[in-house]
Amino acid sequence: QPEEEKVVMDVEQLLRESKDRADALRAKVEVERDEEFLVDEGNMLGHDVRPIDLRLMRSEKGKEDAKSIARENTQLLFNALWSLPRESLPEGKFAILPQPTTPIPREKHVPKEKSRTRWEKFAELKGIENKKKGRMVFNEELQKWVPRWGYNSGVDETKLPWIEVPDNADPYEDQFERVANAKKAKVQKNEEQRMRNVAAARLLAKGRRVNPQSIKKELKANIAIGRSSTASAGVFDKDLPGEKKIKKAGKRAHRKPVIGNINKEKSQQIKLLDRLTKKQQRS
Repeated sequence: QPEEEKVVMDVEQLLRESKDRADALRAKVEVERDEEFLVDEGNMLGHDVRPIDLRLMRSEKGKEDAKSIARENTQLLFNALWSLPRESLPEGKFAILPQPTTPIPREKHVPKEKSRTRWEKFAELKGIENKKKGRMVFNEELQKWVPRWGYNSGVDETKLPWIEVPDNADPYEDQFERVANAKKAKVQKNEEQRMRNVAAARLLAKGRRVNPQSIKKELKANIAIGRSSTASAGVFDKDLPGEKKIKKAGKRAHRKPVIGNINKEKSQQIKLLDRLTKKQQRS
């Protein structure tokens, strides 16, 4: 009998300890507060409206109270999140957050309005509406769909087996050479226009005025930098036909000749010795 009573007492003690632990956990989870606690489930944000006295927080008791308040606020926020409707997905269960109610400031600044290109300014001046065209267009000569512009667009006349000679053209002129030169000139014109656009964008980024003169000056400066940015600083680089030599900026170091006027050199040496002897006398 004593052993049976001991077992019963041990079971009752275990049940009481388990109940005490459950009550302690329930007390931590079920936070009761008379003051208002604002919860924004959409932003997963909780706001305790009670004022805080920073002077009391400097003491050890104040620090412990702050930890207790932070734990209670976190528990209230989690209780609000656990009460939201949930959905089951293959990755697990997820809470369905409502729309946020608290406006939060931007992380980054408001993007600046993009500057208009030269074509956009010209289109606005002439009243041209931007109508989006399809990327592909049907070519009647090739009888297939080709890109409207760019690579493989249209018929490349330089690859044709023959070219019709125009009525007003010189019959002895090489039409293949004429077409090739025209294509090179078109590519060069597009590249020059691209470089002007890049120079204009750089001037705008620097906050300077954009006009043909400033664009030309910017291009010349960039070309000079590019030509002198080689291992030999542009000394051994081959110049293009009609290209001017780079004018090096800065002052040249004027060095005195090794052999010159003996009397002048003698007077300079005497002045140097006088200066040295004066320094030795002072020391």
